[in-house]
Amino acid sequence: MNNKNLKIKRFFKKIDVVNLFIHLFFIVISLAILYPFISMLSVSLLSEKELLQEGYSVWPKNPTGEAYEAVFKNFQPIAKALLTSLMVCVATTLLTVMLNAMYAYAVSRPTFSARRIINFVLLFTMFFGGGASASYIVNVSWLNLKNNLLILIVPGTMGAMSVIIIRSFFQGLPYGLVESAKLDGASEYQIFFQIMLPLSTPALGTIAISAFIGSWNSYYAPMMYFDYGKATTLSLYLQRLLQHMEQYKNSASLTGTLADVPSASMAMAVACITVLPMVLVFPWFQKYFVKGMAIGAVKA
Repeated sequence: MNNKNLKIKRFFKKIDVVNLFIHLFFIVISLAILYPFISMLSVSLLSEKELLQEGYSVWPKNPTGEAYEAVFKNFQPIAKALLTSLMVCVATTLLTVMLNAMYAYAVSRPTFSARRIINFVLLFTMFFGGGASASYIVNVSWLNLKNNLLILIVPGTMGAMSVIIIRSFFQGLPYGLVESAKLDGASEYQIFFQIMLPLSTPALGTIAISAFIGSWNSYYAPMMYFDYGKATTLSLYLQRLLQHMEQYKNSASLTGTLADVPSASMAMAVACITVLPMVLVFPWFQKYFVKGMAIGAVKA
């Protein structure tokens, strides 16, 4: 008995209590984050009968794909919204990465005489903004971007935090690389595109995934700048679908059991379809995202 107690004491001595607490804490946080997604998926698999008898449940007893079948019955508007969202997200991501990298490269060069002024302008935008009303007036009245896809791409491409992250990464690279390239006759464009950008993959990956997710989830800008019936992103389509679910069910010409699919199940099915591209994209950029954010936090 004494030997058993001694083994138990030795076992607990080997355990780092602080690390154990930290791991348990993040496990609980992760489960809390995953719970809404699990609930969303479960509701999308509920049938009318089970919903009436059992109510909402995390684990449906008799899962069914009727909600997804009803959604894909009239898939054309969803496909159109999906294509619009992908086009906007890809264009926004590419433009965001390129513009922020070019800005960051300029202000990271110690030989650039105007970098202090440009840095001040950059930091100024972090603390002061015109607000939604001023942005709407400029974009609609002055730039005439109402019902134009450019309104979803151009305004959000430049960000102070994005520039700071890339600038910090550029400043952490050996400056001797730039000097050696200049001695070999390389121009600033060659240094930027052939040396700095290939070495800055973590920082650029961080900006790319942030821009893609932000553009994909945005529905306020499409709702404010696009009239009903014009170009619709997937997030805006989901929001309008929730408001006019019964009208959608009638327009989809649903018959039989599909006509009885709960509106909540159909809405959650569309939400799952909306989340799916993010679930597929994020793991590819996760390592760059974590490393890039750590660089920005330490060196900014």
